Amino acid sequence: MEQKKTLDETINELETLLGKMEGQILSLEDTFTLYNDGLKLVKYCNESIDTIEKNIAILNTDLSSEE
Repeated sequence: MEQKKTLDETINELETLLGKMEGQILSLEDTFTLYNDGLKLVKYCNESIDTIEKNIAILNTDLSSEE
């Protein structure tokens, strides 16, 4: 079973990928592959942030209803 990455791990992976793209002269194919990998990481980050925001909204709603 694959373990889910944390948001921090994903951001670190994205930074590493960007470093590869900035620090090397790459073929078009390699650049395209890294770009696609980066898009997947960004999508995962956005989904993780959306989930966190929804959980915070639920907590805020729960706290407001207790008052």
